[in-house]
Amino acid sequence: MKRKAVKKIIMSILTATMVVGMLAGCGGKDTETATVNTEVSTQKEVTSNEVAAEKSVTMIQNTANELSAVIGEIQTATNHSFEKMVLTYQNESVTITEKSISDHKTNKKLTVTKTEKKKEFFNAQGVPQVSLTFKEVTKSAQPLKIEITWKDKEGAETSKSATVNIHVVPESLKVVKPLTENQKISETVKKYDFDVFAKNVADKAKESVVSATVKKSDVQFGKPGHYEVVYEVILKTDNGNDVPVDVEIVEKEQADKSEDVITENVKPGESKEDVPVDVEIVDKDNDNGAITENVKPGDDPTVKPEKKPESGGNTSSDKNNDSSDKNNQSDNNNNSSSDKNNQSDKNNNSSSNKPNGGNSGSNGNDKPVDKPSHKHSYSASVTAQPTCTSNGTKTYTCSCGDSYTESIPAYGHAWTHHDATGHWGKEEVTPGWDEPIYETRVVCGGCGAQFTSTQAALEHTMMDFWDNCENYHTEDVQTGTIHHDAVYKDVWVEDSKAYDSCTNCGATK
Repeated sequence: MKRKAVKKIIMSILTATMVVGMLAGCGGKDTETATVNTEVSTQKEVTSNEVAAEKSVTMIQNTANELSAVIGEIQTATNHSFEKMVLTYQNESVTITEKSISDHKTNKKLTVTKTEKKKEFFNAQGVPQVSLTFKEVTKSAQPLKIEITWKDKEGAETSKSATVNIHVVPESLKVVKPLTENQKISETVKKYDFDVFAKNVADKAKESVVSATVKKSDVQFGKPGHYEVVYEVILKTDNGNDVPVDVEIVEKEQADKSEDVITENVKPGESKEDVPVDVEIVDKDNDNGAITENVKPGDDPTVKPEKKPESGGNTSSDKNNDSSDKNNQSDNNNNSSSDKNNQSDKNNNSSSNKPNGGNSGSNGNDKPVDKPSHKHSYSASVTAQPTCTSNGTKTYTCSCGDSYTESIPAYGHAWTHHDATGHWGKEEVTPGWDEPIYETRVVCGGCGAQFTSTQAALEHTMMDFWDNCENYHTEDVQTGTIHHDAVYKDVWVEDSKAYDSCTNCGATK
């Protein structure tokens, strides 16, 4: 009994020790858990659906422009998703979803296509990456209505709309496209020379543009808001076009956040785009017309560099000059009076280095013959204009009659794509037809009279035993028809095929 009691006590002690250890272990885990950092999301919740659009935009006819030029940003609220966008322009509508663009083939004034080389449907600002093409030039601004629909997780829809005024200018103005683009200028800019900007753009396209000037401007610098500048562009192929653009003066805080905002005045010759220039490094043995020294301020780029005279015929003269120089140097050490003679010798030797008719072997003792020097100065003129397929010619002429020419590369076709035109028509799938209706009738075997009941037929046969109406039978008899209309489906009927045309020469393919 004592052994059992001792054993029981030992087991109780061991059990208590294990319990204490377990509690200590659990306490350690609690402490460790308390020291773990919990990462909290700082992403700002978007509480509303919004659309930010331009006030007005100028588009070039038959030229694809990205929707982002019209809509700056689309904000989608948390737990909502973009459902669709409907664009309405001059009674034509286009519906845009992530899966499709509907009805764009039927429109004659506005078409919408997915922007090429864009993999994602939305850009970073949440705007669908599609392109708009306006097909008809407008005399005044036309409203483009934008309606966007979102859905929440429960399927409830919300919508927001915006209206942008669209000016469509002729496609010939593609050569001055920068003049058609809206501008944003910081309120810190006290002056911006729109005339200088217009001239810079025109100078880049001087082969096609006569002039580009500011016709009207109501911009108030330093005062945030939307204003309008109207450029007048005169091309060599027409009398002139007005190009209205929206200019927005933005607050400094917004300007500091955007790279697209102008923060200083334009300078003459400044351009939005760098112009690539081909530079060729040539062998020294093939340097006809090549630059041989660094450019200096005021140098005329049209002056053709002159070749240096060959030194082959002056070898003996050069040697004499060298020896003369040595003697002169020696005389210099003897007396000052000889310095004057030496200086005279140097002048004679110097003149003997220049070509002097046929006397290439002069050693400097003969009297030099004075000849007026002539430096070619060439004026350039285009004597044959380049075309899409043939090179032109530029001729450089000096007042002395010397001239040379250089080729002006053909500028190549500027193709504009024109979609196929057509209309929706109907194509018959199933022709219309009449379905016969049959009913069971009791028919007299003698005269063929029809009855709806056996009793009526029996009475008919019993009326006269001397005629042929002695029996009857039942059969299905057609009593009418049910008409079924023809079934049609909508089909696209092409009126004219798609083609490309050159805006320069009118060629098509």
